[in-house]
Amino acid sequence: MATAVRSIEALARRLGQVWAGNTSPVPLALFRVGLALLVLLRTSDWLWPWTSLDHYTWQRGGEFAHPLDGELLPRLFSPLVPLPNLPRVALWWAAQLRTGLAVLLLLGVRTRLTSFVLFAVGYGLMALDRYRYLHHLHLLWTSCLWLSLCAGPSSWSIERAWLPPSGPTPRWSLQLLRAQCLIVYAASGLAKLNADWLSGRALEQLAHARLVSGPLFEAAVGRMGFSALALTIPTVELLLVGLLAAPRLRRVGLALAVALHGGLEASMTLSTFGAQMALYLMLFLSWQPRTAADGPDYEVRARARAVYRSAYGRANQAGSATRASDHHVLRRRRAPRLFPAAEVRRTAPTACASERASRAHVER
Repeated sequence: MATAVRSIEALARRLGQVWAGNTSPVPLALFRVGLALLVLLRTSDWLWPWTSLDHYTWQRGGEFAHPLDGELLPRLFSPLVPLPNLPRVALWWAAQLRTGLAVLLLLGVRTRLTSFVLFAVGYGLMALDRYRYLHHLHLLWTSCLWLSLCAGPSSWSIERAWLPPSGPTPRWSLQLLRAQCLIVYAASGLAKLNADWLSGRALEQLAHARLVSGPLFEAAVGRMGFSALALTIPTVELLLVGLLAAPRLRRVGLALAVALHGGLEASMTLSTFGAQMALYLMLFLSWQPRTAADGPDYEVRARARAVYRSAYGRANQAGSATRASDHHVLRRRRAPRLFPAAEVRRTAPTACASERASRAHVER
């Protein structure tokens, strides 16, 4: 019983060390800016004249800004419940509101409130059109929700112009977003642990439907076969959960994750999923706090440093005052020099004249 209690206490202390303390505000600011840019690019066709993104093949204008006709709905399974359609005017204004909120999030205006309202509007528009559900859109809007829960200062924002500086960024905000990344890999890996996928039949059907293709995929299938390749993908995804969670193995996990997503982007049409996961992987880099040491005892160490600096400053002031007082006393009490220069210059002619007179007297 005592051993179990000690184990639980050790685990609680370890979890406290993982979630407590402070971190740099830079990764959260990068995540906010990148997420806002992805929302703007994914829900619009502003770059249509210059480039062709994946979602341009089925989208024109603002996504979900107009309702679909009943006969155009695809015969697909959707995990969302059917909801009543809104009028065209309401959908259009909701899409414009979504764009405006994404711009405010990019500028960093009321980050937590803006990201929560953006989640509500964006996910609501997707839920109204349940046959357009996509996993990467689900991840995009839930990322806005998690960002609204993250505390800490909003760096790189125009709020800095009128708001007072806030305190340090708590580490749990960064760990919350990291946990969401680990959940993505764990859910994707566990979902593939079934007979259809592990046997390679599902991957072969995707290849026949031309949903998976490319020279890299064909080379992997030719070398490994559908079954071995299908087994490798969930193994890597589940392995990434442990590698990214362990600080000492995190660099290996980052390299493996980059290789995995590079292969997926070269073989499948995933829209903005690769960029979204790149933002999450960026959070696993070594981010050190800029104003304070990280760790659960930040407050103690910060207080100790403040006391030390205060005492050191008072000692320096006292020492400077003492040295100045001693210098003043020494100047007043300084003994006269043995041969002052002015006296030497003043008495030198007289001394020479008296010496010459004495010599002449002796000679006479």
